[in-house]
Amino acid sequence: MAVRLHRQRLNGKLPLETETASPASISGWFQGKVPFAVHLPPYDEIPSQELPFQIEGARLVSFRKDAAGYIAYRAGGRPVSLITLPTPIAPPPQGKGVVMGKLTIFYDNLDEFHVITWSGPRSGLTYALVTDLEHPSQACILCHAGSNAKDRNIMRDLVRKNL
Repeated sequence: MAVRLHRQRLNGKLPLETETASPASISGWFQGKVPFAVHLPPYDEIPSQELPFQIEGARLVSFRKDAAGYIAYRAGGRPVSLITLPTPIAPPPQGKGVVMGKLTIFYDNLDEFHVITWSGPRSGLTYALVTDLEHPSQACILCHAGSNAKDRNIMRDLVRKNL
């Protein structure tokens, strides 16, 4: 489903319902449209002109008749798709996994895309990130672009594990 949506977006067949670069606006836009909270990191620590990615916008999508969220980004000039939905209806697929503390990140290659999935232990949500960036860990900056020590450590660990 995530790869299909990403491909539709690349082909211009998945228009965004809201176009904004503001994480707060995207988070707010989803309120009342999906039965879960969408909270994008605020990226307050980094000036917007220095962010290594751009948020393009969002839309609603469905998975087995349930509402899901789709957020479009660009990183390294390439499109990145992030889909979020409740874990009970879509647990992350099993496959190659990297353990990061209490979280296991699963990754695979489908068609020519890298697919990274994980479930937030506290959020009850499953996330699927799809990209064709050369190194899929480059897309992890969407959540871990902060300059704090925790984000630096996570990015260093992902690169070391060749994700």
